[in-house]
Amino acid sequence: MDQKANLSKLAADMLDWERRKLELDALEESIKATVLALKKTQTVGNVRAAFSNARKRYDYKTPGASAPVHIVESHTTPAILMPPQTDWRGVCKEAGLDVPFSMSGAPSVSLKLK
Repeated sequence: MDQKANLSKLAADMLDWERRKLELDALEESIKATVLALKKTQTVGNVRAAFSNARKRYDYKTPGASAPVHIVESHTTPAILMPPQTDWRGVCKEAGLDVPFSMSGAPSVSLKLK
């Protein structure tokens, strides 16, 4: 096959790939929208559309800062080589504090082959 024929085939293949890619992208979005509405992971054959709900995000530090000093100190690592770190979740749990939460992110769907 000569050089011009190779370039013509390459051009045709690239245009074919572009067309198919646009079709598959549209199909993927349709599948994701349907699974998002169902709010449940779907598996068919070797294709998996995994639903992921929004995550809760907790603020442990704000209420934990009001805990008694001895509780905060018992959940704080000593500053030997690094700055001290406090396990605010542990502080809140031991002190029996209510911890507010907020939702972070939005529900999403990822599509993949097994």
